[in-house]
Amino acid sequence: MGTRARCALLVAVIAGFALASGLVAAQEGDAAEDELTGPTEATIEVRLGPGQDDPFATHPEEMTVGPNTEVTFHVVNVGGVAHDFAFLSQDFEHAEEDVRQREDGNGEAVKTPLLDPGEEYNLTVTFGEDYEGEVGYICSVPGHQSQGMEGTLAVGATGGGEEGGIEDFGVDYLAYWVGVISFVIIFIVLFATFFFLRYGESKNVTDHRAGGPETITVAAGAAEGDEREMVEPILPSPGRVAQVLIAVALIGLGIYLIL
Repeated sequence: MGTRARCALLVAVIAGFALASGLVAAQEGDAAEDELTGPTEATIEVRLGPGQDDPFATHPEEMTVGPNTEVTFHVVNVGGVAHDFAFLSQDFEHAEEDVRQREDGNGEAVKTPLLDPGEEYNLTVTFGEDYEGEVGYICSVPGHQSQGMEGTLAVGATGGGEEGGIEDFGVDYLAYWVGVISFVIIFIVLFATFFFLRYGESKNVTDHRAGGPETITVAAGAAEGDEREMVEPILPSPGRVAQVLIAVALIGLGIYLIL
């Protein structure tokens, strides 16, 4: 078996392995998605009274999350007076211990305890797969909402959250990147195979750097007999290019195995 045949067989094996690996990863990703029983988890930091210039503010004033998301609001009072973080709705999943009387006396709310300066609290709520809409939140300490301590949380298909990614669309992270790397490997090895079989080293191809006829150029308008410039080819041989492409494919395969 000649060198060209051995290289062609090698790249074919690599392409087949990459394709099979990509299919297996995709199937595993689908299976993982089918077995998904819980919502996506996300964490959002909320700061109450974030600055001396605006001591009665809630940051951020707008948030977005996707559906089927369990959100943990890490609420920190960075101001100089007591604050809380209260939702104006209760039509989502929440812990019973987080249903408390509002500080302004207007009934119950899903809220944090009253937080003194420097205190923090984790408030976790869950929005189902079919939940879509906006939920308002305020500081229920009397007078604080009217001074600007309020905001809106958008939940639904357009919500993504600050930590959103491909997982929000039901795509397994590992399967996604394995698929991308597999595609790149397949493209490289198929291109290398075509290039090598079409232009590879053989008795029908002359490598000028290997002792073949040199390239000769003559300046325009030069008379016959003038000195001619001997120009060495600047491109590598086709066989060398094919070897480099195969090496790149092997590096890509190594990255895939690491991931």
